[in-house]
Amino acid sequence: MGDQFVDEMEAHVHRNIREHGWHVMIIPGDDEGPGFAYSIGLDPELIVFGLKTEVMHWMINELGARMRGGERCAPGDRVA
Repeated sequence: MGDQFVDEMEAHVHRNIREHGWHVMIIPGDDEGPGFAYSIGLDPELIVFGLKTEVMHWMINELGARMRGGERCAPGDRVA
């Protein structure tokens, strides 16, 4: 498969992971449920629900930067 991508969105995700270490995927809220955002490429992956999209995006980037700096999170951890 190599560097073949299905579409420009997938190429964008791969570029962000390559350049920054992760990508933040944002799913806006609708009549069926609240919006959420999640990471692609972090370990562990992160997910945030029900806040403004800008806040969720910032939160995942902030935690990703902390993790890259050595801070560790485990599933279920709460972070200030």
